[in-house]
Amino acid sequence: LYTPTIIKLSQILLLHLENDRAGALKLLDKEIVEKLKKIENKIRDPILTKLLNCLVNGDNSFSADFDESSMAPYLAKMSADSSETWSILQDLDAGSIKKPAVLKMFLHEICRRMTSDSAECRTLAHKLAIRHVRQVPKDSSIVFSYIEAALQSPHHDVIKTVVTEIPELILLSGPESARLMRLVFTAVANANIDITNEFMMIMKTIVTSSDLF
Repeated sequence: LYTPTIIKLSQILLLHLENDRAGALKLLDKEIVEKLKKIENKIRDPILTKLLNCLVNGDNSFSADFDESSMAPYLAKMSADSSETWSILQDLDAGSIKKPAVLKMFLHEICRRMTSDSAECRTLAHKLAIRHVRQVPKDSSIVFSYIEAALQSPHHDVIKTVVTEIPELILLSGPESARLMRLVFTAVANANIDITNEFMMIMKTIVTSSDLF
């Protein structure tokens, strides 16, 4: 049942991604519909409905949708600084690879962890925030406000985490890149921290990725 059906489904999705909706709909014949219904019942996921919505409406977010109501309890736990916060961040990391849209709902809570006592938590918070900005550049201003707060932290390890994780964000920040770098260097100078290695990584990222060089 599954192998030929999955191959056919892959062909349909490829046509859809290539904007050949007519070709994709043509492959979605009665036989494949019946087989997809069986898969739906087996895995308890409305895959056929999602696929039809994509093809009929021209929606490319086939794998980017999520149920906000089901996410609300996890957001509430993070807002209350639950002991489950770390595991929720890990779940967001895994889930947002295929569904990056889920990060928007959690963005403020993710960014709050940039000043966490846990180095692992801080690093993951930066990683998720950057992943979101890649998808939604206009939300970079939200992330910047938390970055600025983290750079004003009295804890040097918090500042050093920012400097370590910030190279890609500088590239994504466009016109704000100079201001962001100035904030970083001012914070480092005030805290008297040795960031030689981290600074070289920032320079390497900018030089190898920028059109200016």
